[in-house]
Amino acid sequence: MNNSYLSNEQKKSKKRVVVYETKEPLSIGDRIPNVDLLEKNSAIKLHSLITDHLILVIASSTCGACEGTLETIYEFTRENKTANIVLIFNSNIDSFKRTKLIFGDSIRIFPMDIETMLNEFKTTFLPLGFSLDGGGIIKSSHAFSDMEMFLELLQPVGRN
Repeated sequence: MNNSYLSNEQKKSKKRVVVYETKEPLSIGDRIPNVDLLEKNSAIKLHSLITDHLILVIASSTCGACEGTLETIYEFTRENKTANIVLIFNSNIDSFKRTKLIFGDSIRIFPMDIETMLNEFKTTFLPLGFSLDGGGIIKSSHAFSDMEMFLELLQPVGRN
């Protein structure tokens, strides 16, 4: 199967699960890919955003579970101003602008199309969070939609 969306009929028969090509997933101990992120008509490398840690979240406005993920990040950033969080977000332009407005300067948000996101980060599902050390090494990775799961993601880099 190629990495394209299934037809509407195929989606319905698959209970709205979009299946992508299987890849070897990124694992704990792997270095996160140094992808290009778009910011104001120029590209910035993901690794340039890493300080002593980075919490990387990939999500989409079309993903039902991602809503809980975004709410959790929002709640966390109201109390924790020093966590270095990057959200790579697939959405339409209006939703992207609204999300940036809601989060303000509390996190960095970058757009990315869903196929690139899933291919670069070698996953077949969203949302997905990664906690990275200062060298870009994955210390923890899993989906989350509530605070307990998010704090578990942060634990290996001591940000909870």
